[in-house]
Amino acid sequence: MSNETHIYGHTSLAWAVGQTREEVIKRLAEQAGKEVIQRCVDNDEGLLCSTCVVELPINASYAIENYQPHDVPVRDWEYVYIQNVQGDTKPYRS
Repeated sequence: MSNETHIYGHTSLAWAVGQTREEVIKRLAEQAGKEVIQRCVDNDEGLLCSTCVVELPINASYAIENYQPHDVPVRDWEYVYIQNVQGDTKPYRS
C-alpha cells in the first residue's frame, strides 16, 4: 500500500483501518471476539467482513456512514468471512 492510500474494513459490529487487508481483518476479528465469531461460524459461514482501498493517506479524516467511507474515493471492495480471532478467512460467495 502506498502512503497515499490505506485499507478500510468493516463487519456488522465495527470498522477499522490499516496498511493491509490482513491487518484490518485481524483487528476486526480481535474486536469481535472468539464467542461472536464462533456463533457466526455455527450459524452461517463466519462473520462477514468487507474491505476496500481508500484513496487517502491513513491519517486522513473522513466520515463513516452506514459503516462505509463517505464522500471519499474508494476501490477494490473484497468480501470474506472471518473464521477465528486470528483473522483466518473463508471466501464469500453470494
